[in-house]
Amino acid sequence: MRNNQDPEQDLRARFEALRLRDAAGAGRFEAAWDAARRRLENRRFPFSFRKRMYLAATGVTAMAAAAVLIFVYRPPRPSVEEAILQAQELQSWSAPTDSLLEAAELANRKTIPDPESTKSSGGSPEAPSPRSP
Repeated sequence: MRNNQDPEQDLRARFEALRLRDAAGAGRFEAAWDAARRRLENRRFPFSFRKRMYLAATGVTAMAAAAVLIFVYRPPRPSVEEAILQAQELQSWSAPTDSLLEAAELANRKTIPDPESTKSSGGSPEAPSPRSP
């Protein structure tokens, strides 16, 4: 710091020197602008017009083929006899776990008192507790 200047003036002078040094190191704005414009004008697209048209035609063809497959192709309908047989098979079907449900129902019948037996005896029979064997 110089002895004859106050600290504020000294700080302003230092910042001015920094600004001048930055301005000297930077190029002209017009040159950067012109270079950017030239790059933009010379830019090439990744696909030529012919390739884009080929891709568009391929896409339209694929969509048309999908529409034909979806709307035109229908699986053959089963005959009435086949439909009746299928319905009968489904009607007689039982789940693989049905036997487990029946076993649990039988076990519950042993522990739950029958409402009919309480009416006939006139009292309430003691039901075995679920914990007893």
